[in-house]
Amino acid sequence: MLYDPGLFEPLTNEPWDAARVRDGIAAVVADADAAFDPDELWPAHEWDGYKAALPMKNLYVGAAGMVFALDLLRRRGLAETTLDLPALALRALERWRAEPDFMEEVPVPEPGNAALLVGESGILLVACRIAGDETPADELRALVVANLENEAEDLMYGTPGTLVAASAMGWDDLARESAAALASRRDADGF
Repeated sequence: MLYDPGLFEPLTNEPWDAARVRDGIAAVVADADAAFDPDELWPAHEWDGYKAALPMKNLYVGAAGMVFALDLLRRRGLAETTLDLPALALRALERWRAEPDFMEEVPVPEPGNAALLVGESGILLVACRIAGDETPADELRALVVANLENEAEDLMYGTPGTLVAASAMGWDDLARESAAALASRRDADGF
């Protein structure tokens, strides 16, 4: 089934109520805080963790994505977490380096660790934005450069993803270089 209604809030005829929505967001953040485990980070859905090294650490479905979301909600004043997000961003990076969570038997374009959504680049981006440590920034910059020639032309693994990371970091030089690398690989039809 493509859509399971039991996984979503049902539609209602109630008018928009900002306080009710804020309470709902706060409840989701409280659930995320409660689900966190210092060793296992957050549990992965069985589909997301299929044939992957658990816990998931990446930006797409792992701890880095959770940290990013919780930090974004906190910065926007929508909810407070009880977790130490900068420390968790660095912990996700440390855990990914010890055991990357790529799915077994799924080919990963090289350099795989430069992938934004499932590789080290996304985790480094979160660590840079939240922890503010300069070391991850230097390492992220090196991965953006290493990913310029990646054969994958997608957001998940390829240059488009690290172009997003360069833009998010304000590295206009690397964003332009990434865009130029992508444009240079277009064929006559624009693909």
